[in-house]
Amino acid sequence: TYSTREGAVFALKLKKTYEEEVKKIQNVKMTLMTQVINLEGAAQNADTYKALQQGSNTMKQIRTEVGIDKVDDVMDDIKEE
Repeated sequence: TYSTREGAVFALKLKKTYEEEVKKIQNVKMTLMTQVINLEGAAQNADTYKALQQGSNTMKQIRTEVGIDKVDDVMDDIKEE
């Protein structure tokens, strides 16, 4: 059996072990939270890129559909009226 002193030493060592485990778990939790934040940022960047790309494609389509020649034709039609 343990004496009171040995029991106290054991309890302190056990407490220290638990405290170290808590610190490890807190560090892992912080790392995971950082990764979540980084992933959310990456997802936002991807969404922004897609929106920019879609806008660019739409502008190209509009320029193709409404070229300078078509604008000139409309302006000529307006002048003739």
